[in-house]
Amino acid sequence: MNKIGIDIIEIKRLRNWKKLFKKILHEDEIKIFQKFNTKKRKNEFLAGRWAAKEALMKILNKDITMNLINIGYKNNKPVFLNEGYENYNISISHETKYCVAVAIDLDFKEA
Repeated sequence: MNKIGIDIIEIKRLRNWKKLFKKILHEDEIKIFQKFNTKKRKNEFLAGRWAAKEALMKILNKDITMNLINIGYKNNKPVFLNEGYENYNISISHETKYCVAVAIDLDFKEA
């Protein structure tokens, strides 16, 4: 198993968010997403979630249905809220054109 996963995405690749957001976002994330007033902020949020979930998949080394993964906030930092993902840390960063996310397995032990 890997201990670090990283993903980067060009934000404009998800500009067609009206078709994608239900495939990417958990129902709790959709509530946050719908509160954003600008297309730019919606695109950034969606790209951040995409990158974070892709980074997690790289650690787990398997495909997961993205909208089943719930990312919320604790102490103003993103965290995986799903049971069984408590030992994974995540960081999401946005720039003008790109979004990057890193997921780290805190319980990783080398064999």
